[in-house]
Amino acid sequence: MSGTHTPSAATPAVSGCPVMHHGMSRGNMAVCPVTGMSAPPTPNRSRSGSISSVSSSTSQSSALSAHSALSSRSTTSSMSGISDLGPMLSSQMLDLLRHETRDAIQSSWALAIQKHDDHDVTPVATFVNILFAKLFEVCPETRLVFGHDMVRQGKSLSSILTGMLEFVVHPKKLQSQVKRLAHMHVGLGVTPDMFEAFGFSLLYTIRVRIGSAWNQQIERVWVDTYGGVSNILSQHMSHITLDANDIPSWMVSRYLEHHAVMMATWKEATDADSGERVLNGFFTRLQVNDPQASHIYETADARMRKVIIWSAVTKILDCLENPRSLRKELKPLAQSHAHMGVTPQMIDAFGTSLCAVLKEVLQEKYTTEVDVVWRRCFRLFAAQFSLSLERYSKSKNKNGKQACVIS
Repeated sequence: MSGTHTPSAATPAVSGCPVMHHGMSRGNMAVCPVTGMSAPPTPNRSRSGSISSVSSSTSQSSALSAHSALSSRSTTSSMSGISDLGPMLSSQMLDLLRHETRDAIQSSWALAIQKHDDHDVTPVATFVNILFAKLFEVCPETRLVFGHDMVRQGKSLSSILTGMLEFVVHPKKLQSQVKRLAHMHVGLGVTPDMFEAFGFSLLYTIRVRIGSAWNQQIERVWVDTYGGVSNILSQHMSHITLDANDIPSWMVSRYLEHHAVMMATWKEATDADSGERVLNGFFTRLQVNDPQASHIYETADARMRKVIIWSAVTKILDCLENPRSLRKELKPLAQSHAHMGVTPQMIDAFGTSLCAVLKEVLQEKYTTEVDVVWRRCFRLFAAQFSLSLERYSKSKNKNGKQACVIS
């Protein structure tokens, strides 16, 4: 990005951030059905692992992380640590806390965009440059969303700050706009991983800009508030599916690249013994990860089980070859699996078991990058598949109720 400002050696180092460590409201975050990218699992749903676009070197342990309650606060309360106090506080006290939070955000933001010296001619532009330089560093995919469009970058930052203040002071007002915002973000190709990376970059930039004025209270306020906003948006995004033509072309291209990696990996893992080790290992792991899921295969003998599993993986790979037609392809597949008693939790266990056995068979050839590709693409498949299952179940229940009324 032209004109990007890089913090000088005198800039306070930021070795880590509670946003990065705790993962923006990860606990209840559902999967985005367009991208399949999500947060790690809740105790009740065993998602197929954690994918983050952030490099491990960025998310080192930091003193900052000790003060963050983001993962516990933002996932259990729409007010992220304020309204979860519930009846213990009067409405007047809640209002006071909201306004104190708002004041802390506004005052620290004012410091962050304050002119530092004669060279700092446009402090807001400097802030935007630092933030997006860091964002593109920790999550390169965001460059595909924002690119070099300074206007879009500025508007994105402005809308985030406005949303955070609305969230603190007038949460109901934000709720009334969240559907529109969620559609807009999905249409741009924004994913939960990007929310996490943006939050990290935002806190990094504020700390760089305000220097010694940064403290635990400011950190906690920004982390909790941003976590609450991103959690609300992410949960609404998880229920949105775009028409095939509305899926960003860059996203389609990325998944086609991923598909090629998956095909090569599958061939490498199964060529030597026709997949014998992979298929046996998969079923063993599936029995451990979700015994109920393994019961689906009980009526089949060992040879037929392998055929079914092989066919399932092949179908997944075929579906992922064209992300635009994925929803259409999965509709009849979901119907047949619903009759078998397959649930979204079982689909998650299938993905977890498959990735684990591929890693066991391929060993050093199953790199971190390959693992990211498999988990990310499987989540895309699983999200769409689970959505199709839910829609079929609702349709079936609705038809059943109508039949009862007629009879």
